[in-house]
Amino acid sequence: YIHAVIPDNKGNIWASTNKGIIRISGRDKSIAVFDKRDGIQSDMFSENASYTSLQNQLFFGGVEGLTYFNPDSITINRFSPPVYFTNLRINNKPFEFGQQKGDSLLLDRPFYETQNITLTHKENIIAIEFAALDFRAPDKNEYMYILEGFNEDWVYAGNNRLVSFTNLSPGTYSLKVKATNSDKIWGEAPHELKIKILPPPWKTWWAYSIYIALFIFLLWLTRYFGLKQAGLRNQLALTRLARQQENELADFKERLFTNISHEFRTPLTLILGPVDDLLQRKKTDTFVEKSLRLVQKQSKRMLRMVNQLLDYQKAEAGSLRLAVQPGEIISFCREIFNGFVDEADRRKINYTFTANEKYFSYSFDHNKLEIILFNVIANAFKFTPNEESINVSILKNSDGSCEIIIKDTGRGIPANELDRIFDRFYRGKGSDAATISGTGIGLSFVKELTQLHGGTIIAESDGIKGSAFKIVLPPAENTGTNINNVFDPANNVDQNDEQIIKSVTMQMENEQLPQEPEQSIILVVEDDTDIQQYVSDILSPSFKVITASNGKEGIEKALEIIPDVIVSDIMMPEVDGIELCRTLKSHKDTSHIPIILLTALTDMSHHVQGIREGADVYLPKPFNSQLLLVHIHNLITSRNKLKELYAKKVFLGSGNFEIQSFEEEFLFKVMKIVEDNIPNTNFSSDELAGLMYMSRSTFYRKLKAVTGMSGNEFIRTARLNFAVKLLESGKYSVTDAAYESGFNDIKYFRKRFQDQFGVSPSDYKK
Repeated sequence: YIHAVIPDNKGNIWASTNKGIIRISGRDKSIAVFDKRDGIQSDMFSENASYTSLQNQLFFGGVEGLTYFNPDSITINRFSPPVYFTNLRINNKPFEFGQQKGDSLLLDRPFYETQNITLTHKENIIAIEFAALDFRAPDKNEYMYILEGFNEDWVYAGNNRLVSFTNLSPGTYSLKVKATNSDKIWGEAPHELKIKILPPPWKTWWAYSIYIALFIFLLWLTRYFGLKQAGLRNQLALTRLARQQENELADFKERLFTNISHEFRTPLTLILGPVDDLLQRKKTDTFVEKSLRLVQKQSKRMLRMVNQLLDYQKAEAGSLRLAVQPGEIISFCREIFNGFVDEADRRKINYTFTANEKYFSYSFDHNKLEIILFNVIANAFKFTPNEESINVSILKNSDGSCEIIIKDTGRGIPANELDRIFDRFYRGKGSDAATISGTGIGLSFVKELTQLHGGTIIAESDGIKGSAFKIVLPPAENTGTNINNVFDPANNVDQNDEQIIKSVTMQMENEQLPQEPEQSIILVVEDDTDIQQYVSDILSPSFKVITASNGKEGIEKALEIIPDVIVSDIMMPEVDGIELCRTLKSHKDTSHIPIILLTALTDMSHHVQGIREGADVYLPKPFNSQLLLVHIHNLITSRNKLKELYAKKVFLGSGNFEIQSFEEEFLFKVMKIVEDNIPNTNFSSDELAGLMYMSRSTFYRKLKAVTGMSGNEFIRTARLNFAVKLLESGKYSVTDAAYESGFNDIKYFRKRFQDQFGVSPSDYKK
């Protein structure tokens, strides 16, 4: 607090305060403070108590007296006192020169001589004491400091000689302290102490080096595994692409082979069918018959080659399966043997068949074994000159295995070729190899089929003349692993259907197939016009035939005319035979119609699919016309028996039965509607069709197909059954029962009752 201010003759300003007297230099604006320690009467002065004399003396009045002086006699202390650090405390613990800190000395010299100290990251609480070497009035010394790296500006400390810092971060700091002398003149050169706080181990340069190295390693590792993953993905994509291409190629090959089979089987059907029909006639010229049998034989050979082509494709794709069934293998082999007898006679080859047993019951795939024997025997004939010998022998071994040996006296097989003749596409290099036709896949395919049975085949030869092929099939219980325990009729048509055809033909020579009271309607769905015409010609003498050229047209005509039987191809444009079968079997108007699938698709999976979709008969091309007629006749006969069963339910009035098919559901609905409308004398079949949400013609054909009755016949039968129940109750007279049952003509009621039950209503009531 300032009490008085006066100037002196030198331009300096003097002021009395409650802290003494202050001089402000007019030259450099420096401030000097004088208090009781400098000789003034007191530090406390009175308000406005000041005076300047003529002699330039200054007077200041205070509480304890008067202070006066000549300002020219006052000298200012210009001494700049040095500052020294005197004491050090770290984490509230004092440290002195020579004191041990861990394994080292923190201060290797007196602290006032120390210029820098190094601390750990945990030693971050520091207290430093300092002093100015001005002994004139040391208690008047003032201080200021700055910790570079921590403070931004100088910090005024007054007379405080201790400075403290807490939670200093690792780093390098510089503590600078300067002081004033007794006249408040600040020293120009501060005293400095370098303080270094070491970082924790995880923040040191080598730690960061490790971090950087680890980061670089992780980047490299990420990149490495990224590239590896990308490589694996690319490899996987390539593998998928390769597999996809393989699958596409396999699908393409399957479609190709299937189409080839279809294209071959269609003309073969048109060759074998008419040839079989001609051969079944009684009066055939001998020469013509011989020619026809030659055509038949070569056509069947062609069919067998088509089948082998498909089987070879399946074997190559790994999808070939055995269709094992029990049989007598010796007679089976003899039949195949007999197929080459004419060739042997023509070439004067001594062709013999031997077996060590008369009968040998064995389970095997008939079609596959036929291919095996046919190819090996054909191979023997191919390489055996005229007038040589070929022997086929069947041996039953003690362990139940079967051994088949085909031995010839033809050209021998060189020793270096014995292991290669079963390789695919391999053909011998002998002098006559180029003159013998063949693809080189026969024996390779034979080996695959033999191995499929779980057997082995080996070739033996002395290399000069003659060779022997030994086929060993394991005991029946060990036959192969890829077995379908389902008999495949498509692959066994030659052996089984021919027996059926022969028996049917012999029967038909003496009697014709029974004719239906009304000519049945057969819908033929076939896109090939020649096959369509051929089937129509077969069926026309016995049935009314309607044709359709594709599956879509076939469905439309089936819904329109409700035929008795449908004969359909499978491979057709727009809608195929499988879809046609699925659609018609799931439709309430056509679900009862039997369907025969004629197809060139002989694979078991197609057969199963066709039957699963509701086909009643699956007949592979080429088919026998008589076999087709027998199937149609049997299906119509079965439908007629079913009609009788349903009609019996109507005659007996048993409307309560378990619904297991579309036909029974249809019949149940019709019976329910009729029963609800029995009292209505005007209820007609047209009204019944409307309540069934069907057109009159469609309803008529459906009801006729299911029960054999027209709509009016069905209603009349239901009315008569209801009348019987009324008469049996004993509560109604004949007339009342007739009227309650919907009859309005008693005479007509009596006649119909007599016709249906064989007794008059009056006698029935008794």
